[in-house]
Amino acid sequence: MELDSRDKVKLVVAVICILAAGVMIAYFSGVFDKSATPEDTAKGIQTDSTGAPRGSPSRMPPGSPGSN
Repeated sequence: MELDSRDKVKLVVAVICILAAGVMIAYFSGVFDKSATPEDTAKGIQTDSTGAPRGSPSRMPPGSPGSN
């Protein structure tokens, strides 16, 4: 099977998109979150840069949904 230049470009773009999607999934699942302890990661608890659980009411600005 011979690939012409257009097919090679499509293949490279497809591979880059797949890799980028994998990196985004890993990032949003907390793989790269250095502030989380291994126990938190095992429990699925995501923390922000201060170490507070992500989305906790104490860290939300007043007037945002979920704050009292």
